[in-house]
Order: sequence, then structure tokens, then C-alpha cells
Amino acid sequence: MKEKFKADYHTHSKYSFDGCESIRVMARAAEAAGLCEIAVTDHCDIDGVLAGFYPSYDGDAIEKEINEVRSEFDGRLTILHGIELGQPHTRPAQSRELIERYKYDFVIGSLHNMRDMPDFSFLRYDKMGYPLSENYFSRSLCELCELCDFGGIHTLAHITYPVRYMREYGMDIDYRKFYDQFELLYKKMIACGVALEINTSGLRRAAHATLPDTELVALYRECGGKLVTVGSDAHIAGDIGAGIEESYETMKKLGFKSVNVIRGGKLDEISL
Repeated sequence: MKEKFKADYHTHSKYSFDGCESIRVMARAAEAAGLCEIAVTDHCDIDGVLAGFYPSYDGDAIEKEINEVRSEFDGRLTILHGIELGQPHTRPAQSRELIERYKYDFVIGSLHNMRDMPDFSFLRYDKMGYPLSENYFSRSLCELCELCDFGGIHTLAHITYPVRYMREYGMDIDYRKFYDQFELLYKKMIACGVALEINTSGLRRAAHATLPDTELVALYRECGGKLVTVGSDAHIAGDIGAGIEESYETMKKLGFKSVNVIRGGKLDEISL
């Protein structure tokens, strides 16, 4: 029996365009890392898929493999059928149809690009400079508020996603300039019952911090936020579970008593 609860609520398999592992390999890695639960949350950036920018989303194949692997790991690892649904607010009808079809255990809402824009990862921030980069960051926070209004999601992922790539170009953001916008976003999330995701991928990249970082998680708590999920955003088996325990410790230092998990299709609490 595992000594304490640890779960990774954001992972990608070969069914994501930028993933490579089978779900079975991911489950083995999760078990080896001492996890109790894993959410398989493959990408569907629905605006890009419908526009033909990304490959089609193979929901049937994902569901089939998850069910097969669940049987193999029954009693040893809980495997949630999830999705990382990108930009659902831009294609609300199709997004709701997808959620209804597959009855996901767990739905992550993400903003990888703004309307009619490329993914933030494709932008050349060194060429854009600070004024334009900060303008884009501000606009991303506005669209995240819209995304919350879509409904149907459990958690909002990596809300400082653009910074992951800005820092790779040697640029940074002074979050204090955007505190008013973060407070509006947090109030929107709280009103909608949407959790904040602490995404540990930044610890493995140039950001050298979770997305959002400790400063912004503390601001979320000051705004009355209580719902938090934690995920590695792993795209390879070796990253599954990475940074989870460290994030739990950070949450405890900030005064959180629990982390959120899915029980019966709804957010529930597990003591830290």
C-alpha cells in the first residue's frame, strides 16, 4: 500500500499530437512513481482540429485503450478518462457534443492560442518585444475568463502558459502589472466552480517555476480560491508524477489543507 496519496491529473499519451507513449506504458510509469491516480488527458484543441491545423481527435481509440489498461491495473492504479480541451469557448457546440459523447471523468480547459492566432509556443517573443508580448499576455487572461463561462470543465490549466515560452527567449513578465486581471479571473473561476491547476511542467523548462508560480497561487488563495488540481503535463513516461510532491508541499505552506480529485464526476478533496 502506498504511504500517502499522490496523483497526476494532467498527462499525454501517443494520442496527443506531441505525445509518444502508449497508455499502458504511462500507467506503468505512474505505478513506478508511486502514484495512486493518473488522468489521461490527451489534447483536443478543438478550433485547430476543426480548422485542419491539427490531426483529428481519436476519442474512440483513447476510450478503448483506457478501458483495457484499467482492467490490467485494477486495484493498483486509478486511471481517469480525461481530455485537455483547448479553446472550447471558440467552438462551444462542438465542445459540448464531444464532452457528452465520451462522458469524461475529468475535463481540463486550456488556452493554447487566442482566437484566430497561432499557439503561443509558435510566437517569436524576441522579435515581438515587451509591449506586444505583454499585450498578448493581457489578452490571454481576458480569454481565460471567457473560457470559464463555457462551463463543463473541472480545472483551468497552466494559466500562465505564454510565459513558458517567453522565458525560453529570455523574456519575463512582471505579474504585478496584471494583478487586477488575475483577481478578475480568479473570481470568475470561483463563481464557476472551476479549479486552478498547478502545472509542474515549468519546473522542467526555462520557466523554472510551476504554471502559475507560487506568487500567483498565493494570490488565488487570497482571493478565496480553494479548488486546486496538480498535474505534470507529462508527454513522456519519465515525466509522469514529476513535481507533484513539491507542489503539494507548496500548497501546504500557502495554507491549503487539501488537493482536489475527481469522485463521481465531481471535484472532491483529499487531505494533503
